[in-house]
Amino acid sequence: MNCHPPRATLRRISLLALTLALTAGPARAQIQENLSSYGADNAVGYLQPLKDAFSAGLSNGLFPNGAVPSGGLHFHLSLQAMVVNFNDDDRTFLARTPAGFPVDASLEVPTVVGDTSGPSFTDPGSGATFAFPGGLDLSRMPLAVPQITVGGMLHSEFTLRFLGFNTGDQDIGDIKFVGFGGRHSLSQYLPMFPLNLSAMVYYQKLEVGNDLLNTKVFSFGVQASKKLTLLEPYVGLGIDRSSMDVNYDDQSGTSIRVEFPEESNLHFTLGAVLHLALVNINGEFNSSDRTSYTLGASVGF
Repeated sequence: MNCHPPRATLRRISLLALTLALTAGPARAQIQENLSSYGADNAVGYLQPLKDAFSAGLSNGLFPNGAVPSGGLHFHLSLQAMVVNFNDDDRTFLARTPAGFPVDASLEVPTVVGDTSGPSFTDPGSGATFAFPGGLDLSRMPLAVPQITVGGMLHSEFTLRFLGFNTGDQDIGDIKFVGFGGRHSLSQYLPMFPLNLSAMVYYQKLEVGNDLLNTKVFSFGVQASKKLTLLEPYVGLGIDRSSMDVNYDDQSGTSIRVEFPEESNLHFTLGAVLHLALVNINGEFNSSDRTSYTLGASVGF
């Protein structure tokens, strides 16, 4: 006899992963089937690497240096592309057999980024078998966000990130992402200091469907840079606080809310920006609870 947990709409999150460039093509149907085998009990452990990747990746590319110009209006349009690396620990978690299964057992099984096939557990008494699903077998996850920066007043600047589109899936609907925040010059208070200094505060939110999945990231920190002709190295130190929740109905129609614990992580950035005639190109290494890399380009005046 085979025992399966409620087929909750968590399977739809597979399309989110695909839409955000985790993978594509024929694997889509298989991923949906993998996730459809899980109910709420194992959702946190299975999807935790996805939450951590969002937190680490979305906090990148928020600043291209430590300088906040104060003389006149300035405007920049940029695209920041990030790649977040997964750790070995991200590939597995300790899952339990679902409610209603004859035996309460725990096994180490793949997460959403783990091996594509999971183990099966058979109750020796009843012969009931539960097959744990696999993951996407990923070592990294790419993200990309456009952003607009406007400044020139009160030694400050404001940045807006926005992305919205329909997935084409009736159950998921729209994916909406918005981020906003600002930076304020600290150099103005330290006229003899040899580096450009600034402080930032940013808030970002990713929404999927009708409250299916919500991710929030709040970041604050300080940045420093030194311009050397065309090249400007920069460093940053900040704190990212992230949360995520998933809302869905099981097969009986019962509404279930899965809340991931809020987490705070120290975020270190080391990068440089190349100032060219028409475009600025920045590259950076980021270290938080995940390592990640960012490459961006901006135009403006």
